[in-house]
Amino acid sequence: MVDAFDVLLDSGNTVVVAEHDIPVAASADWVIDLGPGAGPDGGAVVAEGTPDAVATANTPTAGFFRRYAAGLPLLEGPRLAGTGR
Repeated sequence: MVDAFDVLLDSGNTVVVAEHDIPVAASADWVIDLGPGAGPDGGAVVAEGTPDAVATANTPTAGFFRRYAAGLPLLEGPRLAGTGR
């Protein structure tokens, strides 16, 4: 998916993506983090900027960016193989 975005960007296009996958979001030029929660508890801009700038914020997304940059697992504890849970 990121390769397809790069082709579009290299062609002079603007790409806007709503994405929860941290590696994909970390490859972005600019991130807008919405929150502070989900659903009716969200919708406000809680951080924005480059992925490195957002990683310095005090938000759950920032914590995921920091863990990803450090090469740590994004989630702690056992996960069910192939389920994303």
